[in-house]
Amino acid sequence: MPLNPPIRHPGPAAARRDARAHARTRPIAFTIEEGETVEEGLGRGLRASGCDSAYIEFDGGRLSPFAFVMPAAAPDDRHAAWYSPTVQHDAGGRVLFAGAIVGWRDGETFVHCHGSWQAKGGPVEMGHLLCPDSRAAAPIEVRGTGLHGAAFISQDDPETCFRLFAAQAAAAGAGNDNSETGSDEAGDARDPDGLAVTLRPNQDVCAALAAICRDEGFARAEIRGIGSLNGAIFEEGPAMRSYASEFVVLEGCYDAAADPEAARLRILVVDMDGRVFEGWLAPGECPVCVTCEFVVTAANSAT
Repeated sequence: MPLNPPIRHPGPAAARRDARAHARTRPIAFTIEEGETVEEGLGRGLRASGCDSAYIEFDGGRLSPFAFVMPAAAPDDRHAAWYSPTVQHDAGGRVLFAGAIVGWRDGETFVHCHGSWQAKGGPVEMGHLLCPDSRAAAPIEVRGTGLHGAAFISQDDPETCFRLFAAQAAAAGAGNDNSETGSDEAGDARDPDGLAVTLRPNQDVCAALAAICRDEGFARAEIRGIGSLNGAIFEEGPAMRSYASEFVVLEGCYDAAADPEAARLRILVVDMDGRVFEGWLAPGECPVCVTCEFVVTAANSAT
């Protein structure tokens, strides 16, 4: 059983609990140049790649300055959770590991990034990187998975009352604001081998990803992404009990032959007190808090 009761968001729950769009995937790699903000560098790299959206990882690099927030209690009843005051490190520090969804908001590239880092002389910290306020102190090499035919589009979400990424067909508007459509329809891509996926609250993340893979005929898949959980139990180690958190996937996969009912995710996650946890999630024990955003790439399709 999950640690916490289902989280109550202020708006009506949507009938469909995920959004997905078909994509053709390919590896991409580029450099965030010295002096660029993380938002500028990742946006430029996405546009240069010719992809519609991407999931990008970096496991090193220096930022100066940089800023981030952590999950926190909501200050009023308009949201179920919120963010901490900004933590600002003007003297800079180094990224340990970060994952970023690069998509679109109001016709411009937009980045949602979770990760861990260490300011000069400080402890390891984790949270939601404020990409417009975090600047590369030296070139940062990044790599990830680019998507053709699918995009993450930022739009108002009536259920959570946040503005969130939703997976959509790129034909529906990579680079355009389609928030008025509220579309959760799957898109098409030529010879698709992957998906852009977003998950809604109060469903186990491992079970939801497995159901999507089965629906799409993926016998095996690689999974990368970021999101928030309402508590988490790990296969080993102490539980993360916070009802709001932020995580990044370190390793993720689905293998129907091993377990058709649950994906496997090893995550790094921070709770509302700034404590960082790492481990393989125990299936059935880890419900989505606000949202999760994933890129799923088929390793072997059952079709």
